[in-house]
Amino acid sequence: MSYIPATAEYGVVLRKAALCEKDVSRDIILEAMKDIDILGEDKNLISWGPLFGREALDEIRLRLSKTKLEYIDDYIDIDFLLPQWIGLGVALNR
Repeated sequence: MSYIPATAEYGVVLRKAALCEKDVSRDIILEAMKDIDILGEDKNLISWGPLFGREALDEIRLRLSKTKLEYIDDYIDIDFLLPQWIGLGVALNR
């Protein structure tokens, strides 16, 4: 299993298959996530972050909810304390 980088500092991870399932274009998602760095991407997932605080994360969740994507089923946010000496990676669980 390979992992892509993610951040625990207000990060977002999206399941790419959800784009096809919900008929949402990548361009719409990139517009919703504008000005936020892509941290990692593979054939299954895309991760973004870090965002600058809870308000920024809430704004992104609002934008994504307007695209037909559903929180938890299609994307998640990540926000928890993690020491800087630990790296975070995510992978699709099959």
